[in-house]
Amino acid sequence: MKQFIGILALVSLFLFSCERSEKEEFKKIAEGVSYKYLKFGDGDTVKTGDHIMLYITVLDEKNDTLHYVPRYPYFVEVGDKKIDSVWMRIGEGDSVHIRCDRKLLNQYLRLYNPLQSDEGVVEIRASLQEAMSAEEAKMRKAEELSKRELQEQLELKKYLEKYGRDFQEINGIYRKILERTDGDSIKYGDQLRVAYTGKFMNGYVFDDTDSKGLTPTFRYGEDFQLLEGVQSGLKGMKEGESVKIILPSRRAFGEKGSLAGIVPPYTSVIFEIKILKIEK
Repeated sequence: MKQFIGILALVSLFLFSCERSEKEEFKKIAEGVSYKYLKFGDGDTVKTGDHIMLYITVLDEKNDTLHYVPRYPYFVEVGDKKIDSVWMRIGEGDSVHIRCDRKLLNQYLRLYNPLQSDEGVVEIRASLQEAMSAEEAKMRKAEELSKRELQEQLELKKYLEKYGRDFQEINGIYRKILERTDGDSIKYGDQLRVAYTGKFMNGYVFDDTDSKGLTPTFRYGEDFQLLEGVQSGLKGMKEGESVKIILPSRRAFGEKGSLAGIVPPYTSVIFEIKILKIEK
């Protein structure tokens, strides 16, 4: 009987905690910035001048994802900006939801998709991992990059073991033709009109021409038109055909990541490309 009462008490406490979390309101702490707790940690509190390591996801007003990079840490120096006022109210291990003007986020972190507009409000889902000194942050960044390089190799190996039987390896990339036609073949200097989707290995879509309403064109074989790995993956393809290409980071965005900050360092990517038109 005592055991049953104990279990009942634990269940009641769990339900109470969930209800409390769901009902917790955002607390305004600066003009255009409010926050609420998602999870409490047990680490030290943050102070001005600390460098903090964060994992973040950014959502728009419709709750659609604006920015997300899996397991990628962001390092920020805590100063006197409005969003910094959140960090100085929480501690290591805490997770929070921050609601702020989109313009404030763009002034704080230059993330590609959010930067497309200054209008409206965004929600930042942040997990504060650690607070440290500037020197410690520099060393930690190097450690995290080293981890990502190893992690990328393991993830790519696991993916290819599961799905790679139908892929052809070409110059360090992996290609699977999804749709074949009898159209004209691509030649050096041809202008290509394509539709494509770019994904991380976990399936998260970071770029999609259909959703943007775009039909980009590229000059095949010329420098700075296409990623080198994509050039290799399209070799010998024909008009109307579709292909899936897996690019390890060394054939994609490398150790620095993409210039727009969408693809982080040491990240393999997958492109699904349809060749809509070849213009000679």
